[in-house]
Amino acid sequence: MVKHPKLTFFTKADKGFTLVELLVAIAISAFIIAGTYEILNSVITSRSRLASEYLEAEITDKLNNLLNKDFRESVQDSFKMVNDIDKKTFSFKTYNSIFFNNAMAVTVSYYIEQDYDTGEYYFVREEDKKDMDFSLKIRLLPNVKKFKISFYNGTEYNWEYLPSNLLLYKLSFVWNNVKYEIPVGKLQ
Repeated sequence: MVKHPKLTFFTKADKGFTLVELLVAIAISAFIIAGTYEILNSVITSRSRLASEYLEAEITDKLNNLLNKDFRESVQDSFKMVNDIDKKTFSFKTYNSIFFNNAMAVTVSYYIEQDYDTGEYYFVREEDKKDMDFSLKIRLLPNVKKFKISFYNGTEYNWEYLPSNLLLYKLSFVWNNVKYEIPVGKLQ
């Protein structure tokens, strides 16, 4: 290094960065890394949320299709609503048998059932054919609460009165803390 009375110059023999230059480089790198992390984190979170919403939409769409097909294939005047203290059950006869592949009428029941091992509540579809000693229970949705069926009486939905010429009902339930309402109907 050549010294001048007022200035100090670096020669080619002096190599390296000053402490200030290193601190500035570290600070810039830290900002770039933090920004990249935030961008990646938001992309991953958005993708996860979108996948979850898509899955819920797909499941509710399939449930809607099953309920509507059960109802469209139902036998007239076979509807029954049982409001027990422990369990509300909506049942009717339908030709939409999953097990018998639509070959004969079965009684289909929808209700909420608790799994006593896990404590979780499930929305259940059960089909049975008593004269053949057959029953098939399918847990459609986990973590379901507040199951309710309302029947359309011509002017409004009512859960207390089951009309004799049932053409439309609404299934309401809470799944994963979100309320869903599925209208179900058939033509005369």
